[in-house]
Amino acid sequence: MSIGAVEIFLTFVLKKPKTVTRKEPFVRPDLDKLIRAVLDALTGVSYVDDQQVVEISANKVYADNTSDEGVWISVYELSPG
Repeated sequence: MSIGAVEIFLTFVLKKPKTVTRKEPFVRPDLDKLIRAVLDALTGVSYVDDQQVVEISANKVYADNTSDEGVWISVYELSPG
């Protein structure tokens, strides 16, 4: 568990809803709510408190195959200085 600053990379892979089109490629759940859920879940596991997260990169993509659904998470402790 990290006690210093961390950066997180998240890729949420979701089932592609029928309502997603080229003109309107966004639907629920909101990306910020997905991020918040992961940050809360990693508290006490990857870091002491989510205030240690100083950088986040996140994206939401759609999969045609439901077996590909999930979230890819990478957590890196940043060097001090």
